Amino acid sequence: MKKTLLTIAFINLFFVAAFAQWDTIAKPSEYYFSNYVTTHNNELYCGGGNGVYKYNGTSWDDLTNGTFQSSSNTNVEVIFAGSYIYARTTAMGIYRSSDNGNTWEMDTVGLPQMSAYTNEPWSMFYDGTTLFVSFGYYGYNFFRKLPSENSWTKINEIGSSSSVVWGVTKQGSNLYAIATDGCWESTDGGQSWTKKTSTNLPQIYAQWHITNAGNTVITHNSALYFGSDNGLFKSTDSGDSWIRVDNGFQDFYNSVGIAALYSDGANLFASTRNTNNAYKSTDNGTTWTDLSAGLDGKISSFTKCNGKLYASIATQKNIYYFNDGSSGINDMSDLINVKLYPNPFSENAVISIDNSEFNNATLNITSVLGNSVKEIKNITGNQILINRENLKSGIYIYNFKESEKIIKTGKFVIK
Repeated sequence: MKKTLLTIAFINLFFVAAFAQWDTIAKPSEYYFSNYVTTHNNELYCGGGNGVYKYNGTSWDDLTNGTFQSSSNTNVEVIFAGSYIYARTTAMGIYRSSDNGNTWEMDTVGLPQMSAYTNEPWSMFYDGTTLFVSFGYYGYNFFRKLPSENSWTKINEIGSSSSVVWGVTKQGSNLYAIATDGCWESTDGGQSWTKKTSTNLPQIYAQWHITNAGNTVITHNSALYFGSDNGLFKSTDSGDSWIRVDNGFQDFYNSVGIAALYSDGANLFASTRNTNNAYKSTDNGTTWTDLSAGLDGKISSFTKCNGKLYASIATQKNIYYFNDGSSGINDMSDLINVKLYPNPFSENAVISIDNSEFNNATLNITSVLGNSVKEIKNITGNQILINRENLKSGIYIYNFKESEKIIKTGKFVIK
């Protein structure tokens, strides 16, 4: 392809990145909200809509088939623990599946009686060996068990009548729990706990001060992070002292409430509760980049799947992904005039390029999750025919490469 056209391609990719924003994929449920997203074995899962859903690349498979149905919209969080799938639900209790979601059973022996808004399972955490669950009601608070065990054991050190555990995380070999009265540490896998100094850590007394509590206590690059209704806090000394690290966040009546935190290992992500903003930090919370374009609600959870950032919004049915321009969705420029028609199509389509020709190009087609589904090499001339063959209905991403450089990206829909 002509050198000038390649130059224009790089300009095009620059503009795409400059207009990065959130976009949506298919809804897990047409009737209920999508509460939490998570990733397991490079596959995307969603809890919400009174069920557990698995994304197949174009739509969602319901793994619960009505097991969690109730008269109200039940929030559902999915936790993978060993060979089990656990579901933490509001009002309906805790369920587990030992056969990849084909059948489910309640797992509430040893737990207090649950009810919506007054005594819900508030957060759940798996440290690789043990499950922990906390409740948003004083005095019936903090429990643990192995995934295969059939009853829960109460942890008495933290679960006093005046304390609520907001969430648990693991740093190195130690566990840390953030509670109403400070930060607690366990060095024996959660069997016993010791209170840390917790200097400057805000005290939170009411359960509505935390949204999705389990998503606001995390570890990132050997530091602890806690998102509260009074800001985002960080500890680099195992919970003894804390500093505030939400500089630049948009406030709401002089308050910054954190709705969700997430670490992908390299980057830290945060969302706010009242202003519906999302942020990314590449330097452990010192500075932040605003990622709010395209959002229409507060993010309740983040996850990374096959290199793409996904998010759920607790008051929306859609699942969101962050389109940074690399996928070609919502391409912001037509400087390279590649046409695909018809679009959508049922059997086949033609991709053509105006005023130039492909020169030994490679066409790669992927699902929206980034899985490669078709590749055509050694393309020359100014057009190519795409046959549907065994591709399912849905949205697909395509890109053309020459000399291992992407020169054009786009999307198409198969009916």
